[in-house]
Amino acid sequence: MVGWVVFALVSFSQIVKADGVKIHPVFLFPAPEGLEPSPLYKVQVEIDTNDWQSSYVYFNPARRDGSGADEQKARSMNWTTFCIDRPTRIRITSKDHQAENVVIRPSRFDIKSKPIDPHTIELTLEPGQKVSVEFPGTINPHTFTGPPYGIPTVTDALLIFADTPPSEPAPSGDEVAVIAPGLHATEYPVDGLDGITAHRSTLGTADQKPIVRFLKGIHDLGYWQVPNNIEKIHLDPGAVVFGALDILPLGELPGDVDIDTTYRDAWHKKELRPNFQLTGHGVLSGTKLPWHLKKDFSYHPHDHYWQHVKLVQLAVEDVILRDVTLVDAPYWTVSFINDADKRTTGTFENFKIVGSWTYNNDGLPLARNGVIRNAFIHANDDSIKLYHSDAKVENCVLWQNCNGAVFQFGWFPKSLSNVTVTNVDIIHFENWYGVNQSNRAVFNYANAGGPGLIENISFDHVTVEGRILRLFGFNAMGQQQIRYFRFNRLECGTMGIGQIGAPGRNYFLGDISGFSFSNFTMGEKLINDFESAQFDVGGGAGHSFQFDGKFATPPAFSTLIAPPSTNHHQQPSVPVIDPITHKTKPEKSQDITSFLQQHGPGTYMWSSVFRADQRPATAKATLIIRDESGQQFHPAPDVTAEAGKSAKSQRETPVSWTELLSAELRVQTVGSTPESGFTILSTSLQKISK
Repeated sequence: MVGWVVFALVSFSQIVKADGVKIHPVFLFPAPEGLEPSPLYKVQVEIDTNDWQSSYVYFNPARRDGSGADEQKARSMNWTTFCIDRPTRIRITSKDHQAENVVIRPSRFDIKSKPIDPHTIELTLEPGQKVSVEFPGTINPHTFTGPPYGIPTVTDALLIFADTPPSEPAPSGDEVAVIAPGLHATEYPVDGLDGITAHRSTLGTADQKPIVRFLKGIHDLGYWQVPNNIEKIHLDPGAVVFGALDILPLGELPGDVDIDTTYRDAWHKKELRPNFQLTGHGVLSGTKLPWHLKKDFSYHPHDHYWQHVKLVQLAVEDVILRDVTLVDAPYWTVSFINDADKRTTGTFENFKIVGSWTYNNDGLPLARNGVIRNAFIHANDDSIKLYHSDAKVENCVLWQNCNGAVFQFGWFPKSLSNVTVTNVDIIHFENWYGVNQSNRAVFNYANAGGPGLIENISFDHVTVEGRILRLFGFNAMGQQQIRYFRFNRLECGTMGIGQIGAPGRNYFLGDISGFSFSNFTMGEKLINDFESAQFDVGGGAGHSFQFDGKFATPPAFSTLIAPPSTNHHQQPSVPVIDPITHKTKPEKSQDITSFLQQHGPGTYMWSSVFRADQRPATAKATLIIRDESGQQFHPAPDVTAEAGKSAKSQRETPVSWTELLSAELRVQTVGSTPESGFTILSTSLQKISK
């Protein structure tokens, strides 16, 4: 008798003979019972010649709470996932829009569609392709600002993930805790949010089983501090788990974790668990968790990175994250015990991140000696954080919302080398902000101060579609060195303008050298010098830059990057420091490391005066100190200025540190105020007493 292997929980039989011959090459997944499908789109897959079956389309409307949510009103993400092992025809019906001039991204795939009826198109997908299907009627041409600025965005996105067949069946046996749909949590009020509650998981140790499997259906899990006995969590196709997973360090017990010590002050001293896996074609959604929910079930609007609930946090040495769809995170989507931790490695493949609607919706860090491959990432902060050495990013499709960078190297000083990024399509870059934002670029180093060396980084065949604000934003003023970046086949659309009508030119500041560009095109024009690349350099940057093998001479530093008083032919002037007061330039982030090193711990007072532009603006000035134990945040009170008026955010407090690595004074908006909605008039820092 011929043997059979049955992969659980697929709506169309995925049956494989023991000799490896597949009976059916198309595998559709079941609909999650009790969850309404998208009201906007229907998708059908041809499972056999002229035999069409529906593939369930998920629907995620934009989150309404959190900073930046106001910019996403009325948007939604819709998606479907299935598996194929051959080219397969797909039919897509839009409820509201005509089936004409539909765009399929990535454009590099060159996928053509044809109308079947007034609202339906047909196209063919290859195994492994992840695409966005964009009907013209759902495009807003001037998002965020209205005409003449802003950028075109897709109001109701439709994503199709044509995965290859799964390589292993769902786990079974005595070692597996099988979780049926239902409520697995207790409801608690969120301190600081009147009338708002959130769920905390009651799964505990899952009967001490090493593997937990969520069956198809809806699970209300809540925030789960996953104990050390659990080594793998598997989400079946059709499983929708509302919650977040905090994979605890070795020896930490759920409910007894000191958050400040474990995730900020002494994370580097905590022992990581050796391995963990998160797998399966199910969905993990943070939709029911409030934005910036803290692990103690309180709320804080400011960025207390170590305290907030991440959708997936991994205090793990060796990670496998595969196939899952991660939706609508309440903060970062995936993180380590601390993203600076070099101990974590792993494979992150074929996962999808969708519904990143608010600020701080980062994608994930690239692990040391790790790989991110065949992924789709929609982020509203830094998509991929390139913080560690000997790692790879391969064959990914990225969608950058209006905040953050696509590839982020900065935020804290670091040393890393030997990172390669290959075959990446950035299908949207919705970043529209003004010219002085610290992390608004495709490739970015957000200045942090402190010493480090980043070198030997390679990007090969990166495509950025559409009009963008800028490609490069590298601010390495201080002791950070950046060396030997290689870009081959970098293709991008046209450089755009910010909401204030100012060109979003590329900038390189500080000790940056040895960048080489081959086959670099912008708007289909070959780029071979600083001017055509719209590169502005300062602070010693720009040495040994090559275009197609020829060295280029850097131009004078542009007034678009520095205030007009700066000497553009030299390093931008360092803020004047006297024994008591440090007056900085009116910028949104200032490196104050040398001032604190000079004057030492004590009581400091800092302030920022800002003016609201076209509408009321709320902002604050925050002193940020980084030492060997982690980061300290000392925010001044939020203050609000009426339109056209000014206000002052000021604080006085004792501060101390052990071995100072870096420090900055950061002025940032609060709540729904856009980063472009205010102008900084002055900032200052004073040491009041020892």
